[in-house]
Amino acid sequence: MTITPVLTSRFARTAVVGLAIVAVAGCASDGKKSDAKPEKIERAASVKPEATTTTTPAASAPAAPSGPACTTAAAAAALSPDKVISITCNGEFAAGAASNSTVDYAYLLQSANGAWQKASQSVQTQVCTTNPQGLPASFVAAACND
Repeated sequence: MTITPVLTSRFARTAVVGLAIVAVAGCASDGKKSDAKPEKIERAASVKPEATTTTTPAASAPAAPSGPACTTAAAAAALSPDKVISITCNGEFAAGAASNSTVDYAYLLQSANGAWQKASQSVQTQVCTTNPQGLPASFVAAACND
């Protein structure tokens, strides 16, 4: 079985040929080691490795949130002075439970100018009845106290 190396760059082919010449120069024709000094082999200065180009795909960064932070602090700013008990967010909406010290209630907030604000009564009614926004049932339940 013969193994034939495949060399794709000129530099690699030149290096292999140079090594073979050095190996042959150190042997006598009868296969015994020769005391003769091998001839100095000069590398051609013009032989350079072929240029290769490697393209690495850019790492995809997670998309920045499009609206305000989904935190109780951010929701509390819209519901002040009431206390936010829970929050869940979906797109431009936030919903959950809040308390006004007397009663707990469900709330629905909508993103506007980078902050949460109370959703209008018509939006609240839409979300809780026909849900044209296609919000998940668990979100609607949080917003509508179902």
